[in-house]
Amino acid sequence: MNLILAPSSDNCILFRKKWRQPWGGVDENFIYKFGCQCNGYFIKTLRKMEKASKAFRRSSVRIRSAGSGHTDLQLVISEIKEMRAAARWFQSSQTSALGDLLKWSLRGENRAIQETAAQLVELNMIWSDAQKSFTDNLKDYKQQFELMLEGENQVDNCKQKLSLAEAKEAKLRKEYKKAFKREQPSEILDVETQLKQATHASELAQEEMTECSKENEAVKLIRMKQSLIKISESYLELAHKCIHIFEAQREVALALPDVQDANVENIKYTGAVSGRQAVLKAKEKVERYRRNSVSSEAISQPPPYNPHYSQANNVHRRSNTCPEFMHPQPNRSWGWNVSEPMSEDSPPNRAVNVYSPPALNDRYH
Repeated sequence: MNLILAPSSDNCILFRKKWRQPWGGVDENFIYKFGCQCNGYFIKTLRKMEKASKAFRRSSVRIRSAGSGHTDLQLVISEIKEMRAAARWFQSSQTSALGDLLKWSLRGENRAIQETAAQLVELNMIWSDAQKSFTDNLKDYKQQFELMLEGENQVDNCKQKLSLAEAKEAKLRKEYKKAFKREQPSEILDVETQLKQATHASELAQEEMTECSKENEAVKLIRMKQSLIKISESYLELAHKCIHIFEAQREVALALPDVQDANVENIKYTGAVSGRQAVLKAKEKVERYRRNSVSSEAISQPPPYNPHYSQANNVHRRSNTCPEFMHPQPNRSWGWNVSEPMSEDSPPNRAVNVYSPPALNDRYH
């Protein structure tokens, strides 16, 4: 949020008495300094408001979840929602900035800057689509935790039913003792019948709570693993597309002419063709990107026997609540297929000392 006060605006009338110039205008330096001070003040105010808003949001989540006892899980859901909103805001700000850059370039007469800005806008369209896909995956990621919260609430309902059944059973036991002391056979028989029914209901509630708890733990494990794999694949997809898009942006920037001397009129821009080729190449790579995620069949079914894994390791990797889900999977590539040949469409490996993913080239066919 920027506050700009132009010297010719109506706001200048407020300062003419004190800062009047001989020609009847206003000191532009004063207006500029005043605008800078206002900018700094509003930026600080916005930062304080953001901190207060975050504290208020987290406090409201804690208050809403005070009775349920799942405050941490609801905070996770709230923060993932904020992550998605921040990602969408970041994508929108990038698009607005490049749109303004294109408008600014078209007002001038520099063809090199105009061509470059147009190519950057085209690259940003591809980058925006990649970010939108990522924000959609964040929504699915949040929904998995919401389903986990529903499972926790179901377990709480079963526990509440068990607690009510046990309380009713304890109350009838006290009444049975009182009736036995009064030595009234009809009352004793009536209370005894009710006590048997309450005991049976309590046993059923205990079994239901146990089964619901076991099922919930197994489902939580499945949802956690699947959601983490999918969101990790989404981050990898975004990162790989980012590499191709901004490698193309770097080539577009390198195509701008170098200024060797002060004679700007003799500078020729010959990078329009190479810049256009870089944009088309990046677009083609992103469109041919193949997301090699783990399929649901590979997750739900155990892999074939592998003699390299010992029996002890297999026992350690398995889970009693979900045995079909926790088998060791030695052939899993965790997001890339190491058996596929390397493609020529991969970006050049010139940043090995900074970032070199192990199987960047294997996602293209």
